[in-house]
Amino acid sequence: MKAVFPCKGVVVITKQNVDMLTNFYEGNLINSKLFSAYSQNNFSVQVGSFNYFPQNSTIILEENTNLLTIQELNKVLAQTAEQQKEEHISQKTKDVPIEDNFIKDHPFFQTLKPLN
Repeated sequence: MKAVFPCKGVVVITKQNVDMLTNFYEGNLINSKLFSAYSQNNFSVQVGSFNYFPQNSTIILEENTNLLTIQELNKVLAQTAEQQKEEHISQKTKDVPIEDNFIKDHPFFQTLKPLN
């Protein structure tokens, strides 16, 4: 299994740590209920927070790809989280109920007749 990390350069870790991470990653899939479907079909599976691409898939990067450093990636993620908070707040302000005066003065509502 090969992985592409969103950072410039190379991350160096010991073989013992690589084996530990590999065992955890693969064990997570093997112990899941989706393992039989994943091994028999050619589609991606998400187990917890891990994504498992089809077994025969390949990731290709363009030659001039600008990969992010961890610091740049964290900065982008922080900006995205802040934008989502702002959108959530603005959506709440749009859900303000209509005031009674608006209903009484609006021409459409004046055409309505009360039921007997």
